Amino acid sequence: MPKSSEARKLEHINSSQNPILFDGTLETLPYRSGDKYEGRTIIAVGFTETVYGPQYSLVVEGDDTHVKTRFTFDQKHDLVFTKPLEKATVSSLKSLNIPNIE
Repeated sequence: MPKSSEARKLEHINSSQNPILFDGTLETLPYRSGDKYEGRTIIAVGFTETVYGPQYSLVVEGDDTHVKTRFTFDQKHDLVFTKPLEKATVSSLKSLNIPNIE
């Protein structure tokens, strides 16, 4: 069994990285509205220009264990920011099995 650092190196080498940089246009965006990101449906896509270059944001819908979330990526498609867009509600928390500690 390889060490964890060796496993991370292999994971990096074997990962599917996007070689095309995002230039602020739809043609270089790897995701579209309706696609899946981390198993959740993308409901909105947005672009912005910062001093660091163009960035894009994906808004994914919530599910039983996650709230609606925005993921922001830089031009190299690296995740730079994550923000929940809604608060967890009591009804979503009731679906979790949390044991009572007394």
